[in-house]
Amino acid sequence: MIIETTTTPAVTTTQEPNLSILGDVNLDGIVDLKDAVLLNKAANGTVALNDAQLQNADCNADTEVSAQDAVSLMRFLVHNISTLPDTSAE
Repeated sequence: MIIETTTTPAVTTTQEPNLSILGDVNLDGIVDLKDAVLLNKAANGTVALNDAQLQNADCNADTEVSAQDAVSLMRFLVHNISTLPDTSAE
């Protein structure tokens, strides 16, 4: 009995390190609750964000990172809005 086997090469994908994903505050490539927690900490001054994190944290596109960005991110995560930036927030 002859058994033939074939192998396929492994495929590795990498995320572009400078890729900006609005809402991805911790820069892991996923927008989730961990980003909202980090954004809240940044908004209240508990943690400092680097330039890439600040860019991704501006969830309402007002050029500032504040508690309103955290609200916008939470609205996105619970599906109250479907896209970021949340330009409906004032």
